[in-house]
Amino acid sequence: MEIKTKKQRNIGLDLLRIIAMLMIVTLHYLGNGQFLLNEENGNFSIIANILESLSIVAVNCFVLISGYFLVNSKFSWKKVAKLWGETLFYSISIYLLLIITGTHEFSLKEAVKSFLPIITREYWFVNVYLLMYILSPFLNVLINHLNKKELKKLIIILLFAFCIMPSCLPA
Repeated sequence: MEIKTKKQRNIGLDLLRIIAMLMIVTLHYLGNGQFLLNEENGNFSIIANILESLSIVAVNCFVLISGYFLVNSKFSWKKVAKLWGETLFYSISIYLLLIITGTHEFSLKEAVKSFLPIITREYWFVNVYLLMYILSPFLNVLINHLNKKELKKLIIILLFAFCIMPSCLPA
C-alpha cells in the first residue's frame, strides 16, 4: 500500500497571494472607475494615486511567486493548453454575457478579441505568464548553471531593466 504525502503549504506565500489579489482588485477598481483620471475628486484623487503606487507591485509579486514554484516544476504542454482554454472560456463567456444583457453592443472587432484573446493579446498578463511558463525550462537551466556571483549580477541587471528604468523613464 502506497501512502501519499501531502505537500506543505507555505502560509507566507499564501498570504502574499491574497494581499496581491486585493492589490490587483484595487488597481482595476481605480483604473476602471476613472478615479485616477478624475481631477474633480480632489483629495480622493490623491488617495487613489497613493493606493495605485502601493498596489502596482502586485503583478511583480505574482511573477516572483510563479518563478519560485516553476523552478522545480516539470513543464507540460497540457498546462499551457489548460490555461489557454480557461482564458478562452472566460473571455467568450463574459463577452456573450455582456451582449445578451445589453451592456455592450456587438462589435466584430471585440468579438474577434474575445474569441482569440491570447493571439490578440487581450489579456496581457496571461500572455506574459504563458511566455514565462514556456521559457521556464530554459530559465531553470540558466539559473542552475550560474554561480552565486553571476546570478547576483543577472538579478541586478534584470531589476534595473524591468523595475528601475520603467519607473524612471517616461512612457
